[in-house]
Amino acid sequence: MINLKYLRTKFIWFKLSYPFRWAHHPTCDIYQNQRIDISFNNKHLSLCRGCTFLYSSTVLSMIINFTFFQESFSYLNYFGILLLSLGLVFYIDSKVINRKLKAIARIVIGYNFGLSLIILITTSDNIFRFVIFSTIIIFYHGYKSLRLIYPPANLCETCEYQPKIPYCPGMIDKMEANHNFDSIVLPMYKDDFNNKIKNLSN
Repeated sequence: MINLKYLRTKFIWFKLSYPFRWAHHPTCDIYQNQRIDISFNNKHLSLCRGCTFLYSSTVLSMIINFTFFQESFSYLNYFGILLLSLGLVFYIDSKVINRKLKAIARIVIGYNFGLSLIILITTSDNIFRFVIFSTIIIFYHGYKSLRLIYPPANLCETCEYQPKIPYCPGMIDKMEANHNFDSIVLPMYKDDFNNKIKNLSN
């Protein structure tokens, strides 16, 4: 049975949190170069810059490769592109601080992921499909390991508000959303809470 109250609760949180939930970083000035901030109709939306480049390039790659290059898919072409791209990505993420080059790395990852997905969907070669699927899994875990070895800079450590985190300007949006969420949702569950308390006391 569908719990409508639960679904409504999820929708309320989504509605309150969408301005910052995809930022993946605090919404203060210190992280501004790691976000894309969009304003419309007196509302704002913050997006993680890296994820935006990655997912946008994935979708664009799928469209381009499906439309123009589907007949040229082969082991040689695929792994040639993949190895050159991964070499660039691993170098940038391990050695380079420049944000623009890191954006290029995300675009390259997105392109290769989109290419891999299109081949998975369209190829009739099950061995090729298995190899590509395995490659995606291996790359995912390898990239996660790389991020652990070379973690992104934690700018909060040098922030003047560091002792007050998470009660700082970068968390204001989240704190306001939590406050509004509690004021809306708690009354919805008041009867449920009272019934549980009665059951426990009996």
